[in-house]
Amino acid sequence: MTQHERAAQIFVELADRLVIEFDVLDLLHTVAQRCVDLLHVSAAGLVLAGHDGVRGLVATSSEQPELLDLLQLQAEQGPGAECLSRGEPILCGDLGRQRESWPDFAPAALDAGYAAAHAVPMRLNGHTIGTMNLLSERATGLVSSNATLAQALADVATVGVMQQRAAGNRQLLADQLQATLNARIAVEQAKGVLAELLDLPVTDAFSLLHERAKSSGESLQSLAARVVDSRGQAWRSSP
Repeated sequence: MTQHERAAQIFVELADRLVIEFDVLDLLHTVAQRCVDLLHVSAAGLVLAGHDGVRGLVATSSEQPELLDLLQLQAEQGPGAECLSRGEPILCGDLGRQRESWPDFAPAALDAGYAAAHAVPMRLNGHTIGTMNLLSERATGLVSSNATLAQALADVATVGVMQQRAAGNRQLLADQLQATLNARIAVEQAKGVLAELLDLPVTDAFSLLHERAKSSGESLQSLAARVVDSRGQAWRSSP
């Protein structure tokens, strides 16, 4: 299958989700995974700016703790931070040349095995509400076609977050962004509860949580909240 054919398949998949009731965290998780598949990068993460400019990681292509920390750091320093402040794509094909510009992020990314990092904005009505951050193990930039696809995926993620309901209301926009960030916090807490309850790595705990939510039709946030509130008993009592 060519990249063009795969891109068409992915955007049809995402569009199908947007026209029915959907779980926004599941959609964002899918977008992050499809970035890796379509753009030939090693990892991807979506960051939103909540109340008071606080930046939170809401979805990633992998739940490896080290990757989560690195993507969160990229939101504070590096391509993600610059993309959020400038509202335009920031492409860095060689992190080795950015040690002075990004003294925390660049060495951390290089030590983790990543040689390049990019970020594209999630934009709504002229405002940048978040970024889609990409990491690559190869020292290479994004070719023009991949940069265009990356922006299109970021735009789909933006529509998913806002669900077209908050476009004309600044307070509703802020509330929707914060709600998505809070949903991710609930998922992180539930991962910890399940990891301890079932003696599993947190990556496996997320996979179980994600699969249970999809099979039951319950949103990730709702299931995560029940798991946390019941200290795991809701997991044992669920089918």
